[in-house]
Amino acid sequence: MLAASAECAPLPSAAVVDVGRTPGGWAVVEANAAWASGGYACDPDAVLDVVLRAAGPLGRLPDSDRAFLRELPRVEG
Repeated sequence: MLAASAECAPLPSAAVVDVGRTPGGWAVVEANAAWASGGYACDPDAVLDVVLRAAGPLGRLPDSDRAFLRELPRVEG
């Protein structure tokens, strides 16, 4: 499913995608940032690996994920 949609709807490498079966086949239920997803019934070590990859230092960001960077908002006090 992800390979079929990679060209029209690419995702960062640390996104979490929930899928489910429908009468017509498989469907994407939702996609979330890694830190916004619950790790229900998942291997906690694997969940931590994904969250750390999503929140890791900029120097370790893969080139394939650079398109998903956004400028941080300026906060004034």
